[in-house]
Amino acid sequence: MSSFESFIPLIIIGTSLILFFKWVGRDMNREEKKPKSRR
Repeated sequence: MSSFESFIPLIIIGTSLILFFKWVGRDMNREEKKPKSRR
């Protein structure tokens, strides 16, 4: 039970990190596409 309890926060942090990185990557792609189309 102890190992499982310490594993729960790791999963939450991992999922939140993945969601954050996905959002950041989407924002970066948008910014990168703007100057490319302008060129």
